[in-house]
Amino acid sequence: MRLRNKLFFQHAITIMMLLAAMYVVVNYTLSKSMIERDTQTLGQYYGLHRIETLKIVNDKKITVEQLFSGSYAPFMASHLAANNNFQVQLFDAYGTITGDSGNKEDLIKRSDIEAALKGDTATVITEGERGKVLIY
Repeated sequence: MRLRNKLFFQHAITIMMLLAAMYVVVNYTLSKSMIERDTQTLGQYYGLHRIETLKIVNDKKITVEQLFSGSYAPFMASHLAANNNFQVQLFDAYGTITGDSGNKEDLIKRSDIEAALKGDTATVITEGERGKVLIY
């Protein structure tokens, strides 16, 4: 093989490796920034829904526990999901689902539920049937 051909192949391989590395870095960076932005947006929704919940509690003269249990819970889950484009699931203090805006079969029991029951905020990214799922 002539020297010119060797140099051409070496440069071509180097350029392909650099392009592959750039693709990985850009893909990772974009994915990470999208997840951070979505998590921040969900945090803002959480604040707004908390205010809305307190308003309903004050207007209806009921407790928060009553609002998220019994006959109110399915309504609240549907109401919160209707204002956004995601599924809402409500749980009681024992981890039992009380309201769901979608399929109960889609319930993914994870450590985020345990953290939420303790009063902490949790974010989980997992694979679902239709792709990645962000649970907040």
